This record gives sequence, C-alpha cells and structure tokens, in this order.
Amino acid sequence: MNYINYNLYPGSSGVRLKLYTGIDLTGATTLQMIVKKPDDTEVTWTATIDGTDSKYMVYEIQPGDLDQSGEYLVRSYIQKGTLDTPGRLVALKVHPLWDNE
Repeated sequence: MNYINYNLYPGSSGVRLKLYTGIDLTGATTLQMIVKKPDDTEVTWTATIDGTDSKYMVYEIQPGDLDQSGEYLVRSYIQKGTLDTPGRLVALKVHPLWDNE
C-alpha cells in the first residue's frame, strides 16, 4: 500500500489531497474519495479534477475531516460514462498532536 506523506494531525484542514487515477477525468459524473477512518467508520469526500492534470482528483481537507489520529485508508471512486470503478488504496497517517514524528 502506498502512503501519502503529509504532516497531518487531528484538526488539520486546508491541505490539498491529490490522487493519481490514470484516467482522464474530463466528463466524469462522480469523483469521490472513499475514506475509512481509524475507528473503521467510512465517509465520502467529494473531489474535483485537478486544474493542471486531468488524471488527478483533488480534495481540500475540511475542518472536522481528520478528527482522529491513526491510519486513514483512502480510495478514489470514479463514474464516467460506462466506467464505474474504485481506484487503488492509499493511506494517510494522522499523527497524535504531541507525536515527535
């Protein structure tokens, strides 16, 4: 599994999460990041197409999105025409606030 390397802590926001899909997303009807939080709850973040490369989807982390420390599993999800597919799984590590890493 690939890890996305950001210095994230509970409460972090304003960070752009960018996922490579390998697919030209122009014309996609659904762009999402399906997220499994450290406590196993699942949420969906609505993504957009990156402004410089249409094979990337982006999401700006909002206040409250990262409300736990631990590993967040993130999978892109795309609907475009007859294509309805999840992408590969990546992980984000959200460090405890007083962690030294």
